[in-house]
Amino acid sequence: MAGFAKTFFGVFIGSSNQAIWLSKVDPAVQGRVFTSRYLLAQITSPIGLAIAGPLADYGFEPAMQPTGILAGVLGNIFGTGEGAGMAVQYTLFSCLGLLAGLIGYAYRPLRQVERIIPDHHTAAS
Repeated sequence: MAGFAKTFFGVFIGSSNQAIWLSKVDPAVQGRVFTSRYLLAQITSPIGLAIAGPLADYGFEPAMQPTGILAGVLGNIFGTGEGAGMAVQYTLFSCLGLLAGLIGYAYRPLRQVERIIPDHHTAAS
């Protein structure tokens, strides 16, 4: 369910994000702006992967073993034993991503960025 929600809502966030960038950035500099934006967004992937493995191996997996500290609380939902810790970790971070999106939507200046920042053709006039 967490993976479905992450993927389902990610499409709306990504398409809205791209539409705003396309309308607000002058076409003459879009290549440079989008390349920089893509670099900053993608640089987090290797960092996340470097953190996720040890976090699963030394944090969530031991905690979800039958005698682990999270097994009593989350064991009925995710089970216990091999793979349960990774399921908890994936669900937790998917929910945090969804929460970040909802917080961004609740932040009024971010929600109204299309009205606050003029389009590139309006600003040039």
